[in-house]
Amino acid sequence: MIYLQGWGGYTNQKKGKELLIKAADKGLPSAQYNLGCCYAKLKGMNFDIFEYSLQKAKYYLTLAKQNGISKADEILKSLGE
Repeated sequence: MIYLQGWGGYTNQKKGKELLIKAADKGLPSAQYNLGCCYAKLKGMNFDIFEYSLQKAKYYLTLAKQNGISKADEILKSLGE
């Protein structure tokens, strides 16, 4: 998220996306949650590097929910899950 949001004044969305996907695919629940939010283009997570994908958003948010991120369930419901 540091690369995506430009904390410290440096932004590299390509590297940020790559690292977030890698962390999510390795099972890090917070990365799964953030990645799902990015693919859903939620407020505050609308980065140009991410295409809108409801399928990918639901996939990663479901993983986050299964791994204990309760906020993911609320977003899944709002997405029609």
